[in-house]
Amino acid sequence: MVSPKQLHRLATNPHDLMRFQATGKLPSGIKPDSPLIRLLESIEPALRLRILGLRVDASLGYQGSRIFANAEQALSWAKPSNEVFGSFPAEAWRIKMFTADISVVQLIANSASAPEKLSASPKRRPRP
Repeated sequence: MVSPKQLHRLATNPHDLMRFQATGKLPSGIKPDSPLIRLLESIEPALRLRILGLRVDASLGYQGSRIFANAEQALSWAKPSNEVFGSFPAEAWRIKMFTADISVVQLIANSASAPEKLSASPKRRPRP
């Protein structure tokens, strides 16, 4: 099935349109993934909103240091959508060699405040 983002890419990018006309292959985007994204997606959205002052830096797999108001905002920065066409800032700042899993303890250490329920809850797998 063709997504609206793929149609937009065909309409605005002549190279992708020519490739589609020649081969029939639709353009595909980048599916953002990192240990931080996987961890944040495993946390309930209501709890992500209560993790305040999250500092994303090298300990979480990204170059530099930036502070987000909450973990939900950090997730939106790291993963703007399920499939991204073109570039996005988080991918440029991501440390590509960083593959280690991030624990909830590390996440709490990088935040100004986090709910107590977060430290007690087991790590869950994200929904498909």
